[in-house]
Amino acid sequence: MIARSMPLWAARACLLLVSLLMLSSTVTAHELRPTVADITATPDTIEVSMRINLEALITEIGAEHSDSDDAPQATRYNQLRELQPEALQLELQSYLPVLLGQITIKDNNDTTLALTLKSLVVSDVGDIRLPRDSTLILESAREQSTASIAWQWGAKYGAIILRAQPLESTDKQQPDEGFSQYLQAGESSDQIALDSGGKQASGSSFVDYIVIGYEHITPKGLDHILFVIGLFLLAPKFKPIAWQVSMFTIAHTVTLALGITGIILLPASIVEPLIALSITVICIENLLGNAYGKARLAIVFAFGLLHGLGFAGVLSEIGLVSGRFASSLIAFNIGVELGQLSVVFLCFLLVGWWFGKKSWYRNMVTIPASLIIGAIGLFWFLQRVGLIS
Repeated sequence: MIARSMPLWAARACLLLVSLLMLSSTVTAHELRPTVADITATPDTIEVSMRINLEALITEIGAEHSDSDDAPQATRYNQLRELQPEALQLELQSYLPVLLGQITIKDNNDTTLALTLKSLVVSDVGDIRLPRDSTLILESAREQSTASIAWQWGAKYGAIILRAQPLESTDKQQPDEGFSQYLQAGESSDQIALDSGGKQASGSSFVDYIVIGYEHITPKGLDHILFVIGLFLLAPKFKPIAWQVSMFTIAHTVTLALGITGIILLPASIVEPLIALSITVICIENLLGNAYGKARLAIVFAFGLLHGLGFAGVLSEIGLVSGRFASSLIAFNIGVELGQLSVVFLCFLLVGWWFGKKSWYRNMVTIPASLIIGAIGLFWFLQRVGLIS
């Protein structure tokens, strides 16, 4: 078949190019996450508390950039990350009129609400390679006739996760599920009921959490992507991949549920280095030429438990609305699985289909790719435990 006739030199060139691009984009990654906004109301006020990357907000780098260094504003962004909290607060004061002009909140009477800055808390300067979270609280007066609101902000700020828990009322006939919606850049939210007993628009929260789960793998979950590629490299055939992905899925589903419910809690400072190390271990397995079998599946299952705690950490930061806890958890997991399957499919499309049955596959694909990916995993491990910068 024509599809299997690619010259060996072209295969080597493709592999080298992909590897170099992956190496250059991963070892200096500065991940940007969506803003999370929690809306609360009293009879007199509406408050929006935002967990936000303030430096990215001021420089207008949206979360569509998987690496902040890819953005034209990268130099300014890195300068802001080195500022002490007081200096960064002054930067926001200068930028605040622009920000408020980009946020539109309309009530059920189609009235645009005026927002003011209530408070700002900026974390101390830490490792500038990692995002620094700030808490920005905006406030608006609430009219008696305001029963619900809709949110929208400028597309340049990227995606936002919007959550709300309605104010309790004396009506206990209708339990409240709360509100959660994942908005793409520039998208307007559904109507958000402010009082208990009101009709709460559910939006597309199930689909939203699928999208969040999928995006956590592709394109943002580079460590998880490399782990799945490592699984693929050993034997690019359906049965070995299916079994390994199944074991990985079962394992991380268990710890994702246990982690998000708080039954098992491990800090990111432990989980993240071990996830990086799992990439290296899988690649060492590939280099040793250990045959696919029960031992390999046991290792994959064990590392799946570990990766599940990583997924739980991400989902804990985003949060789940209490009334849709189970469905949101399931949706997030579906998104993760779709992301993993996308990686496997792409591996088959780019490598497995062309070279999987070649006699030189192991020497020309498995070994070089495992060396490169294993080295990246080891670099991340040393970086995450603070041994290198």
